[in-house]
Amino acid sequence: MALDRSRKVPLPDRGIIKYKSKNATYVYHITRIYRNDKGKPTNDRVSIGKIDEETGMLIPNRNYYEFYASSNEQHKQSEIESIKSCGITYAIDGLLNELGLIEITRRKFPKRADQIIALAEYILCEGNIMSYYEDWYDEVYPHGNVKLTSADISRVFQAIDYKSRMDFFRTWIYARKQSEYIAYDVTSVSSYAKGIEALEWGYNRDKESLPQLNFAMYYGQQSMLPLYYCVYPGSVPDKTHLEYMLRDNELIGCKGIKYVMDRGFFTADNLRFMTDAGTRFIISVPNSTLFAKELIDKYRDQIVNRSECKLGKNLPYAKSVIREDFGMRVKAHIYYNPAKAAAEEEILFDELEKCERALSEMAEPPARSLHYDRYFKINRSKDGGVGFIRDNEKINAIISRLGFFIIVETDFEASSLEILMTYRQRDVVEKSFDDLKNELDMKRIHCHSDETMDGKMFVAFFALIMRSCMQNKLRTYLGEIGLPFSSVLKELRKIKYVCTRDGKRLLSPITKKQRDILNACGLSAEDLPTWLAVPCIV
Repeated sequence: MALDRSRKVPLPDRGIIKYKSKNATYVYHITRIYRNDKGKPTNDRVSIGKIDEETGMLIPNRNYYEFYASSNEQHKQSEIESIKSCGITYAIDGLLNELGLIEITRRKFPKRADQIIALAEYILCEGNIMSYYEDWYDEVYPHGNVKLTSADISRVFQAIDYKSRMDFFRTWIYARKQSEYIAYDVTSVSSYAKGIEALEWGYNRDKESLPQLNFAMYYGQQSMLPLYYCVYPGSVPDKTHLEYMLRDNELIGCKGIKYVMDRGFFTADNLRFMTDAGTRFIISVPNSTLFAKELIDKYRDQIVNRSECKLGKNLPYAKSVIREDFGMRVKAHIYYNPAKAAAEEEILFDELEKCERALSEMAEPPARSLHYDRYFKINRSKDGGVGFIRDNEKINAIISRLGFFIIVETDFEASSLEILMTYRQRDVVEKSFDDLKNELDMKRIHCHSDETMDGKMFVAFFALIMRSCMQNKLRTYLGEIGLPFSSVLKELRKIKYVCTRDGKRLLSPITKKQRDILNACGLSAEDLPTWLAVPCIV
């Protein structure tokens, strides 16, 4: 049956369920209602199309006509077999070819490469609810024109085994030449699933009361691309897992790595692990450590408001010193920012006033674990209440260290300004985590076994590479037009072709905006018909 994708019909008034995905609302016809083995009501259903957002009507698929239309009406359909979007896939394929990723994926997953890439493209466009893939396929020409059922998708995930993943990472990292600093960080991903071993209770960054797994990632600061990830149990603290990542470096051929890490990974053990592994690093130091306090106290007067220490306009003051600490030789950079000091001082005095109000309402002295003794001398008053006064010596010591921050590194040749700029670039990995969890919809894992979870996380990581690469290519263009990345995907999705029953594929007219986007990606609209590999009209 030829199918007219431009046709719209009224929604059936009964027997349907609606499911909203990232970009569309799909409609399902209920074929059976029953109770499952546990006695809970459930149903079997079949997709019959999606809702047109402008009219609220149904854009039907083939299943619709099986349930709601007569055979005579089916024969009235046009000679158009299908209308599909192809712009996003064309752009992605071009960028992946430039990175050599299509070739790498086909070498490491010879039987599943096109399926992996198609599923990654789907996650990029729609999120991680895989049950909508078949509906998406009806609208989009995916990489390799891959059509997959839910059962097919599960088999793809299960086929992405540990050895193949590590082989992929080894080749992918080697292709990046290992010449850049790598931002290393960890995030957590939650799930309601019961059959995933790595799901455990731990510190949840999203403040969700759910078991989680931890997702550690390497992100190239120069290439601006994800390079490697590792999943581990949610109960394992971030700072203790670095040792295992260092061991993985042997497996992925990542010796002599240069890390950039935030203060959450600063421990004496981690510094020794990295040094023993021949790893160079740049790491921020918590101001609460004795190491930081001693450095600030020693060099404060040599830094504050000294013109020779000023790094430049709108930049902090700085001084660097070589130290023998933690059983190794390191270079410490002590930075001072007056604006940061003023902001932190305001926060400090707000905290002091808040604590004073709380203490005045207490009937008993607070437990030491509440840390009121950081700021106050506390005792029992004559009337039986809580007596307290500010401990000005402690408060003054805190004030004297406000506005300071310290970065320790093992490069030795770079200046304080160069180290600061390199460290500030590490926020790319935090932005990438945000993309993974929110834009790619991986904040929650919808899997029920370790095998499918491992495969799905790999495909999501692949989708993150796609998104990062596109963002890198489009950064200047998006800055000029002032539009978000999501608007580019929507615009590319408008590039469509019509497939007729006799096998012809006719490309829709391409707008100037669409041409500009393709040009920003390093692609030409004129080459799209060749990529589509059929006679087309541009």
